[in-house]
Amino acid sequence: MGAFPLRRPEAMSSQKKKPAKKRRPAADGREARRRKLLLAPPHLPAPASVSTKWTQWAVSLALVALFFFIPFHPLVRMARLLGGQEDYRKLKVTFQVDGVPAQWGYSGFAGPNNHLQENETTLPLLNHNYQGGPLLINGQTYPEGIGVHSPSQLAFATDGKFRRFSCQVGLDEMGRPSRGIVFYLLADGKEIFRSPKIRYGQDPYSVDVSIAGARQLVLGTEVGDLEDVWGAGDWVNLKFEP
Repeated sequence: MGAFPLRRPEAMSSQKKKPAKKRRPAADGREARRRKLLLAPPHLPAPASVSTKWTQWAVSLALVALFFFIPFHPLVRMARLLGGQEDYRKLKVTFQVDGVPAQWGYSGFAGPNNHLQENETTLPLLNHNYQGGPLLINGQTYPEGIGVHSPSQLAFATDGKFRRFSCQVGLDEMGRPSRGIVFYLLADGKEIFRSPKIRYGQDPYSVDVSIAGARQLVLGTEVGDLEDVWGAGDWVNLKFEP
């Protein structure tokens, strides 16, 4: 058998692996992102096109218009009124009905007659509908009564002197396009009467209630639909019985 060739010690030592270089600790995430941003080329936004600018202007104008329009829309105003968040200004009333003095009242105005408008509120009218015409319910004219535009209220100072109150209510001829209104009575702030929804073409609805001890009686109306702006109502043949 042949002998193995002997290697020189120098050759064996030269074939040993060199020790690996120590790596520097990796930078944390924030440092890496900072370096990436510094080395990245600057990014310039593309110029907006003409159509994009006009779209932005149109959206801005629409938002401004809605900001001013929505609070005065009849639907929103009526919802706020029924929710107790908004009220109509109560105006002083000087007439009497059946010898009982009226104190204050209002008719929420939403119709086309600007000569009756006063901050969207008008006075209930004695012996006329809210536009100054005759009280006309289902083709029948009534010489005495009160014309209002819903929503409305009219307060009388009864001072506990009367036992009963009676009248008839109905939708005036001027409220023909209306979807119906509701009549109600408040005795010292407590509701004592509420009618069903009264529509155009119906005969007058009779009311007869006790008001014994009441110091104030409020006659009120409200629209049956929040978007209804034709709620012309009439109170006729009013009687206060001592």
